[in-house]
Amino acid sequence: MLMATSALGAATPVLAAPAAAGGADNATAVAELVVTANRREQNLIDVPVSVVAVSGNAIKEANLTSVTEIPQLAAGLTYNTNFGGGFLIRGVGTQSVLISSEQSVSVVIDDIVQGLPEISFAGPSYQSLTDIERVEVLRGPQGTLFGKNSSAGVVQVITKKPQLGSYAGDGSVSYGTDNETRLTANANLPIGSTMALRLSGFEYRRDGYIHNLYTHTDIGGYNDRGLRAKFLWKPTERAEVYLIASQSEGKDTADGMWTLRTCGSGFKGVLTTTVPCQVDAPYGVVAGPKNLSGAWDGRIGVKTQDKAASARINYDLGGGATLKLISGYYKVDTNEDVEADSTPLRTLSDSNTKIKQWQFSQEARIEGTKGPLDYTIGAFYYHSQARYNALKVGTYNSVPNDSQILFTNAFGPVACCRSILHEKTQSEAVFGQFTLHTLEDKLQITGGLRYTADKVDMRTVAYDVPNVCSVAALANLSKCKTLASYPSPPAVAQKTAKNLSGRITIQYSLAKDVNVYATYSRGYKGPLIAYATGQPLLPVDPETVKNYEAGIKGAFVDHRLIVTADVFRANYTNFQGQTTVVDPVNPAIRSLITTNAGGLKTSGFEADVTFQATPELTLRGGYAYVPTEFTEFAIQCQDRFTNPATPPGACTYVSPKAPGVLQFNAAGYPLIYSPKNQFNLSFNYERPVFDRMMFGLSMNYNWRDKTYTVPADRNSINPAYGLLGGAISIGPEDKRWRASLWGRNLLNKYFVTGVFKTPLDSGSATSTPISTIGYSNIPSIDSSRTVGVKLEMSL
Repeated sequence: MLMATSALGAATPVLAAPAAAGGADNATAVAELVVTANRREQNLIDVPVSVVAVSGNAIKEANLTSVTEIPQLAAGLTYNTNFGGGFLIRGVGTQSVLISSEQSVSVVIDDIVQGLPEISFAGPSYQSLTDIERVEVLRGPQGTLFGKNSSAGVVQVITKKPQLGSYAGDGSVSYGTDNETRLTANANLPIGSTMALRLSGFEYRRDGYIHNLYTHTDIGGYNDRGLRAKFLWKPTERAEVYLIASQSEGKDTADGMWTLRTCGSGFKGVLTTTVPCQVDAPYGVVAGPKNLSGAWDGRIGVKTQDKAASARINYDLGGGATLKLISGYYKVDTNEDVEADSTPLRTLSDSNTKIKQWQFSQEARIEGTKGPLDYTIGAFYYHSQARYNALKVGTYNSVPNDSQILFTNAFGPVACCRSILHEKTQSEAVFGQFTLHTLEDKLQITGGLRYTADKVDMRTVAYDVPNVCSVAALANLSKCKTLASYPSPPAVAQKTAKNLSGRITIQYSLAKDVNVYATYSRGYKGPLIAYATGQPLLPVDPETVKNYEAGIKGAFVDHRLIVTADVFRANYTNFQGQTTVVDPVNPAIRSLITTNAGGLKTSGFEADVTFQATPELTLRGGYAYVPTEFTEFAIQCQDRFTNPATPPGACTYVSPKAPGVLQFNAAGYPLIYSPKNQFNLSFNYERPVFDRMMFGLSMNYNWRDKTYTVPADRNSINPAYGLLGGAISIGPEDKRWRASLWGRNLLNKYFVTGVFKTPLDSGSATSTPISTIGYSNIPSIDSSRTVGVKLEMSL
């Protein structure tokens, strides 16, 4: 079962195995795919939403290592692996390191919104999910049914449900390059005739691939493990109770740590100037686009623990109506250490962040059909809390390397020392969607509205830390402990917002299994509160979008060919974008901050195709043309360098939100991590051989265009690249076992996931001679060929 179904089940409807449809020969027809894009089961062709569905088999057989690698199988979907990143749909997504920020692309797992911003180099804890039935990528605003943090779209993960009356089990073991080991096990256990239990477990690990030449160790590896239990009870024909509980933990040794790409002018302190390239050179570190080494003395790594529980109760009310009650609880604890100065010196070696987050959500829906009318009405409540505890210390090249006194820049409105932030988010909503079937069901008109009320609160306090002073005391160490009182008076901020979003869609059936549709929708993403080093708390306005879309979906050639295609245009207002604020005199004083861009627009074309060429051969492909463009985004000027990040002479823009401050307007530049063109191609070939054995061969190729990884900074452009994967497999026809030889990135294409300015490696914008900005790579664990073997068994 390995890659045989392969990553092929990708871009388009990962339509299941061949089956009869439309009267065609069931050996050559593509089976219908049921999706839940409208929160009810429907044939993908009948859903007037741009949807890509990727089957669990496709993910498993492509040997992808996480949910965040789904973009390799779905055109128009990308993932920003950088600190605070997430999914992007149609080129739009969020990057923010703020604990009050959510993503523009909502992730929904088994009906539970994953609202917590997991701002970690290791990535979100849900990325190691197993036992997946399918993943649905819903393109465009989905706020009516999925909520406030889906202004760009939704990635919906559906895991396998317990089956009544059936004993079943399966497991797999895989081993590959760099000791990549993946173990999974699943068991379905009936309990009487009305109950069933499904248990799943996994352990994934891989060695590091980035070489720390100072400690002679490799970093960037991971070790993840987890358990999940699902319980299904159907006490009557009308009632169903579905419970899920899970726990997992992960340890990442710095996947996402940066390596030196180009050399800058370093960082000048009171005692000395440190240039990372020069300090690291004696250890054998050579800066460059393919650099996979560094010399770090500080602690590096991320540990996460998460727990989740959810309950779903469905009750048939009669008359075609069903009541659904959905409750969810999710908790994540993160402990992250980052070495920020890229040298074995203590300039800024100790940076520790502890984040504790939890969320609770409750949703009630009534879904039903009354004559020609389908309807969904409901209410939603969400509450989350986060506690952020951070301390970043070093010598700042201003005291000896072995000094007992260190210095810090704390987040928040005070200068020193340990900062603790508390954040609360509360959201309430009511919604409804109605579809009228008319003209003998040839014409369908859908309308929906959602009213949302949000409130975000933040409170931050700074506490004294022994032997730690503010960088503001560097000029006069006698002021080390007199700059502020500790604990400092708390700084508080609150932001509320209300919104009415929705959609209207007209769908018309041109022929059996051929539909066209047009949609106008409005999306919404809630407000947040930003915090930057030494600055007051800053409320950020909600993000809204107006989206226009038209598409066609159909089955042709006796249901052997499935085609979905659409064109769209979206205009975002107050898009929540991240930029860097740097003190031009002291570049060590810098902070990532999220603010409102004046506007962002995107438009384009998407198409997905599945063709059952023969009973043995399935072909799939997808293409997305998605240019994005800021219409206004004020960012800090950085043109006074030998390699300017913003064009010289263009720092003349005065934003309405910052009167009197000269900035650079990034209008006309694309959103970061947003490729203009993206496509994937795949095939799956399977046929009987020998005596009741099945041979499988599959290949998949995904290509993405170049992208910016820092707003408007041409030095940060990440070149285009493509990845080829595949597998060959053999096993009996009854699939009791299957052995596979698989490979990812078979062409050994090197790439990085990001390029950005190296902290403490730019000199000063006011220095003479003119300083040079240093840049770093964010390497990828998949940037070299990975091959392995896999054995799967089932009962």
